[in-house]
Amino acid sequence: MVREVEQKQPSADNSRGVPDEQRLMSHILLGYEKAVRPVKNASTPVIVKMGLTLTQIFDMDEKNQVLVTNVWLDQEWHDEFLQWQARDFANISVLRVPCDKLWLPDIVLYNNAAEYTDGVMSANAMVRSDGNVFWPVPTKLQSSCKVDVTYFHLMTRYIIDPCRKMRKKKRISEKERKKEIER
Repeated sequence: MVREVEQKQPSADNSRGVPDEQRLMSHILLGYEKAVRPVKNASTPVIVKMGLTLTQIFDMDEKNQVLVTNVWLDQEWHDEFLQWQARDFANISVLRVPCDKLWLPDIVLYNNAAEYTDGVMSANAMVRSDGNVFWPVPTKLQSSCKVDVTYFHLMTRYIIDPCRKMRKKKRISEKERKKEIER
């Protein structure tokens, strides 16, 4: 999954002496209520597209049956209240907005093994002038997952025993080593 966003440099000069990006941020957030669903008609559903990119398997705790992973959780939706005419703001068509200023989908991992507030990092959302919002969030997920531990004790034995045998071989005397080499 590619995370590439066009960034425009705000023009330092404009009629009000305020950078265009700052002016745009003030414009779209003026009167914006993040607790309200981002639709003008209450019967309109908010469609959230999601993607998940696994970046690391951090831990697999077989005993407690918890899988810890680092992922990018990509979410995308349309916010009818975050639209503007790019030509009015130095042709800025994409704006990075702190996620704590926006309505966010309340989507959580159903089989979460941690607190629901754990693991989600604050990340900027990329808002396009047409109201499309893309929010890529680096997240640590702790999910409970059933692990068949029927043969777990055997796996442990095979993993640990070879190490013990190797240590024993290192402890043989010099005389015994010479005998092994001569054979």
